Amino acid sequence: MDGEWRFKLDPKQVGENEQWFKIGVHDRKIIVPSSWQAVFKDLRDFCGVSWFSAPADQLNTKDLSEYVGTGWYEREFTVSDSLKGRRIAAVFCGVNYFSKIW
Repeated sequence: MDGEWRFKLDPKQVGENEQWFKIGVHDRKIIVPSSWQAVFKDLRDFCGVSWFSAPADQLNTKDLSEYVGTGWYEREFTVSDSLKGRRIAAVFCGVNYFSKIW
């Protein structure tokens, strides 16, 4: 599923409680395969004022090269008619050891 995905940081860990898996993430687009550390360099353009109001211990750098935390990726895809009703496996390479997929 390489290509364009929607992406959003979740430094305050609110996405699951706010059910972003239902409402979607719409902050930024990212091309996969890649990583946010390599793609997004300027948090001022990405996160806006709310990120800079975070406690100092949560903001160690102005880019994402050292960010350790949750990021949400979202993409829609269509299953071909020939695969409907069959078991389908999605393999995610380069995903953190602890991931949730909806």
